[in-house]
Amino acid sequence: MKNYPVPLIMLAKLANNTYEIIDGMQRLNAFFGFIENEFSYVNEENELYFNVDDYTFAKSLYDKDVFKANRGEKITTEEVAKFIQYQFPVTIFESHNPEDVNETFRRINSNGKHLSPQEVRQAGNTSQFANLVRKLSSEIRNDISQEVLLLSQMPSISIDSKNLALGYSILAEEIFWRKHGILNIPGLRNSNDEQFMADIVLSIIYNKPFGASKDTFDECHGAGESNLSLDIEQKLNKFGIACVEKAIREVFAEVITFLARRDDKWRLKNILNPKARQNPVKEAFYILFMAWYELHSEQMYLFNDDMFIEAILNLHSTFSKKGNSISSQERRKNIDSTKGRISRAFKESKNKNSVSELVNAMDVHEYLARSKIETSSIELKQGLLSLDLNVTRDFSDANFEKNIIINIAAIANLGKGRVGRIFLGVTDKPSDTDRVVQIDKIQPHVVHSFSIVGIEREALVLKKRWMNM
Repeated sequence: MKNYPVPLIMLAKLANNTYEIIDGMQRLNAFFGFIENEFSYVNEENELYFNVDDYTFAKSLYDKDVFKANRGEKITTEEVAKFIQYQFPVTIFESHNPEDVNETFRRINSNGKHLSPQEVRQAGNTSQFANLVRKLSSEIRNDISQEVLLLSQMPSISIDSKNLALGYSILAEEIFWRKHGILNIPGLRNSNDEQFMADIVLSIIYNKPFGASKDTFDECHGAGESNLSLDIEQKLNKFGIACVEKAIREVFAEVITFLARRDDKWRLKNILNPKARQNPVKEAFYILFMAWYELHSEQMYLFNDDMFIEAILNLHSTFSKKGNSISSQERRKNIDSTKGRISRAFKESKNKNSVSELVNAMDVHEYLARSKIETSSIELKQGLLSLDLNVTRDFSDANFEKNIIINIAAIANLGKGRVGRIFLGVTDKPSDTDRVVQIDKIQPHVVHSFSIVGIEREALVLKKRWMNM
């Protein structure tokens, strides 16, 4: 619009005659974002939007409800033509070897000016370690995207915040790490959650706290003075990738289950370090997580929340961290100390399966995130009893058939091999949530835009134990 030059865009031509963006994703995303009226062009004091009616292709997408057009003032027909006729400087890198493409990407971004250190480490890294870190991190973020995305899908995995309001799908304030003050928003946008997950994985497979620093993280991803990536792959295979993933998911599930029993405004950060203010409590949570992991490995489970909260109050003050790195030895001392403090709030499980069953807490969070896109295979129901105050709240075969059996039949009709799920005790409508709060006098637990209201409230109405429902 102002005749500013656009830097070179690099594409990789793949074997199936498709193209992958190596460099220039943000430029292309901005170009198409303007066409789709995601933002305006400011000319002097006027905010002008792209005129969809003057571009046939954009108009056809708008008519299909692919995007919403802004009703504000539009740029002229001549400006539309000038914009869409702009020729991008493009270079195409042809290779049938994915590793060549990945190496090219790493070299372009190796100076870290555009990507954070962790993003550069993970970029194009297809090792088992890197893939495990990606998978676990995306689950905690409730990011259920695929590994390969269309350009138009990039906003669905991008992190936004209430202050920035960029229109991306993942709101930082709702992510576990930010909600509980473990990481701040800039840290999340720089993939520090993946670095934290790498820290946890490395500590588990080496059976000792990882000596975290920029250099050691680089070495673990195949960069730096020493290449530890081969040794890490061997350690992972010896421990068992599935076992590492299962252990981490189970401990996170226990943490999430504990937090779900607190008030929705309760923040872990305020307990771990009451004086933290705007500072994250990443190291304090690492120490707590590893202590919890070791107790979990000993078949211990949390049974006294109040005792646990008392034990971790101002945990941050009980250990020190020097500079931007901390030694494995210092971390070991801190974990041992924390384990001793919290162990009295844990007790041994008589049923060896009872601890691992808590992994369902993470599963529920993931399925709720998926329900937004897998609408036909995931059904959410507030419960089995009616919320209508004009009828008797009792179990009804007719109501059960209408709300459950018919949905089971619909899921079965999706086809062979398709899996569906029905969640009871979850509301996806604010009106239903308000009704439950009014009738059953409970405080729902909010996950994304859904409210977990449970079915114990209905058991109380029927005077039955919820496990027998």
